[in-house]
Amino acid sequence: MNDSINEKCCGHWDEFGECSNLCRKSAIYNNAVHFKQNIINNIKMELFEQLVSLVETATHEADKYYNKSNKAAGVRLRKAMQEIKVMAQDIRLDVAAKNKGE
Repeated sequence: MNDSINEKCCGHWDEFGECSNLCRKSAIYNNAVHFKQNIINNIKMELFEQLVSLVETATHEADKYYNKSNKAAGVRLRKAMQEIKVMAQDIRLDVAAKNKGE
């Protein structure tokens, strides 16, 4: 057996000469993977919430442009619509990738 492994080991060996601590290490790894996935999901949900907020902002700008003939609002509306397009595409691709992976 490798001495560097023995130094990290808890000292309890099974019949195959493996450290029984591997189960705990595996559980810790699995918890870390799930934690990372939860963080990624939270980030994706935050991105969706930003998209909703951006749509609300665009709605106000559209009202100013179409109902009050504010040209500056038209510029802001076009910018917001471009950002909405990019965010929506990112979310769409993420959903498609997640569905394909399941």
